[in-house]
Amino acid sequence: MFCQKCGTQLEEGANFCKTCGTRVSYGDTATQPVQTVYTATKQQNMETTIQTDAVIFRNFVDNHVRSKTKFSSAEDLIMNSKPWKFAWICVGICALIGLILGINSGLVIQGILIFGGFFGYAAVYIAGGIIRASYRVDFSGEFEGELNTDEFLAFLNVHLKLISPYFQECGYLSQRGGLLTAIDNAALRITKQVMLCCTCGPKRKNLAVIGIRPDAREENSGKMQYFIRAEHQGFMVDGRISGMLAHSCLIRTAPIMQAALLYYLQTMTQNT
Repeated sequence: MFCQKCGTQLEEGANFCKTCGTRVSYGDTATQPVQTVYTATKQQNMETTIQTDAVIFRNFVDNHVRSKTKFSSAEDLIMNSKPWKFAWICVGICALIGLILGINSGLVIQGILIFGGFFGYAAVYIAGGIIRASYRVDFSGEFEGELNTDEFLAFLNVHLKLISPYFQECGYLSQRGGLLTAIDNAALRITKQVMLCCTCGPKRKNLAVIGIRPDAREENSGKMQYFIRAEHQGFMVDGRISGMLAHSCLIRTAPIMQAALLYYLQTMTQNT
């Protein structure tokens, strides 16, 4: 047995601890130091497991980002990506064309404003739509089996914050309220879709979204489809609009959100 105060191992029949002098009690509490040591060790092992899981998750996401983008890590993608670079290129090319035509016609300012403004905006709108459509294709896929979305949502709430403070709270998109959300919810019930979202950015204006639904091509195949998109909390009916304002969020988060889903599916498969 052990001393209740200092944990020193006691000789059989001892009345006092030889180290600290505490009177020995032979009741049920005599084994408490052993239990305390066991509890502390168990807690330490749990913390080590959590830290190890966090490292493995970050490495998995970073490797996925490297395979899908030109960036070295998820943090590098969030901090150093320039999602609006294409816009400056589009406007610059159109403004240059306007400048050349303006010099030939003597209407330099008008040429720059017309081509750089009107045609530049049109080019940005079209190019941005093509980029987002490409991302929606690249960062979608399918998997087999059912997914407990409540557990996956709890996983996202913890693990995305390990990647970057850019990620905030996670929840169901269907719970955000408003007319547009009500319309979306009606469509989601028909298609059996579930939309999970994570508030992003220091101003919490953007939403990174993962959509999950049964495979529409083979309803009885047991396969599920997923897709990644982004929303912006703006000034519309229910405060949500997508498209150009959500562009930067999509570019920064699509590879990370896909990696988080793939990691969770892999982990879930290993645990079953």
